[in-house]
Amino acid sequence: MSRPPPLEIGTTIITPDPPLPEPIMPLPVGYVAQPLQWNKNISQFTSLSQVVGEYKHPSSSVSVFVVAASYLKRLNDAYVAAAANIMLEVDTEISSLVGPDSSTLEALKTRKSIIDGILLLKGNELVENTIKSRSFFGRGLFEKDFKTNAVDFTNMFYSTAEGTDAFYNRFAVSSMAAYNVRALSEQIRILNERSVVLINSIEIAQALEDVHLLAEAEVARIAAEDAEQARLAAEAETYRKMNEIEQQARIAEA
Repeated sequence: MSRPPPLEIGTTIITPDPPLPEPIMPLPVGYVAQPLQWNKNISQFTSLSQVVGEYKHPSSSVSVFVVAASYLKRLNDAYVAAAANIMLEVDTEISSLVGPDSSTLEALKTRKSIIDGILLLKGNELVENTIKSRSFFGRGLFEKDFKTNAVDFTNMFYSTAEGTDAFYNRFAVSSMAAYNVRALSEQIRILNERSVVLINSIEIAQALEDVHLLAEAEVARIAAEDAEQARLAAEAETYRKMNEIEQQARIAEA
């Protein structure tokens, strides 16, 4: 069966994939990561065979392109619409685990520990999704724009012996993972910002706690000194009165 001529498209827009995060701290016991919200209304699976049939006829190349491009466009629209809520989702997740904000040293340390735990899981998810996002094209999805990616999908579709739906679903899973990488990278950026702020807050709270402990120690020291001076003064007064009584007694005897 003849293959359709390769589709071509104009200049592509290159957007590098975000870097992987730095290693992060251990996870608090009992924490379960919350699922990403941006893609909750998008089904990544479909039946491409219902659109183009089981046989890869050259005349269906435009339909294949439209299916791939439409899916990528829906992914992008969904992510853009949800991106503004990512910070709120992160802060809500933190608050659900640690409760209301508190400026006490222990509360700040607990919040920092929770954030480090979330960072650990998000970092693991980021690595997994980065690998998955490159598994279909063998490159980052955002190295080309969505139309050019759809062209590459179409050309690859007519070159593979893989089943129609299995091939499409691998593409869909990989593409969604690329947007997961964007969402996770933004979540990690926000969490790192929160962590830095907490480090500063903990240092200030620790310094205040140290000052408070020093003040308490100084009060206790002064109180102890005052008590000792009072004891010595009382003893001196007792000796003075005893001497006075003895003197009076000797005068009386004389």
